[in-house]
Amino acid sequence: AASLHRCQPGLLSRAVAEAGQVVLQAAPVVLGLAILEDAYDDTRRLVAVEPSKFFGDEKKLLEEARGYLPGLPTSEVDILVVDEIGKNFSGTGMDTNVIGRLRIQGSEEPASPRVKRIVALDVAPAAHGNAYGIGLADFTTRRLVDKMDRKAVYLNALTSTFVQRAMIPMTLPSHREALEAAIKSLGEVSPAKCRVIRIHNTLHLAEMLVSGPVLQEVSALPHIKVIGPEEEIHFSGDGSLLPF
Repeated sequence: AASLHRCQPGLLSRAVAEAGQVVLQAAPVVLGLAILEDAYDDTRRLVAVEPSKFFGDEKKLLEEARGYLPGLPTSEVDILVVDEIGKNFSGTGMDTNVIGRLRIQGSEEPASPRVKRIVALDVAPAAHGNAYGIGLADFTTRRLVDKMDRKAVYLNALTSTFVQRAMIPMTLPSHREALEAAIKSLGEVSPAKCRVIRIHNTLHLAEMLVSGPVLQEVSALPHIKVIGPEEEIHFSGDGSLLPF
């Protein structure tokens, strides 16, 4: 991984392909099995591929897989609240396709979705403290930062060379204060008009909480089902958001 990441980010896909050729020439590879997953993290399709067809078929299968990726219901978001980040959800802690951010020096950011502020609340237990990707957020909590295994995060960042993804964002004592800071940072946008989406993580997007302005936009979409009434945001005594 370190040797591949030494090249410029724009050349990484070429480097991976050339490394694959080296493997095929050096190892007795007899078959490849492509596993395509759907938006619910379940297996959608299995495809057996002969080594001679790897590079041609891989491109087609990758394009198909992209069509199954989960995503946010709207491309314009003021605040995205992510309950948990972690390597168990994505190699970058938060899936860059979902949040619309790369934070790779020299690389252009995706055109969509456009998320103004990201609040990362915690790191998943299964990540064992590896909060690599925390630098993709704008605000976080003391709880998350205290759980960080910095050795693991820094190793990940230095191996990939994408050091911005390991930078710790503005850190607040509680969920409430992190969310309030994110709202305040938007300037003249009033809380009632904020386009807010709250998700469990970037892998499991079947269920999410949205603010009124987002609900008005997406509730009529055929793939959206409103499963609960509108209600106020609730916090526990220590300022933590209640689970949903």
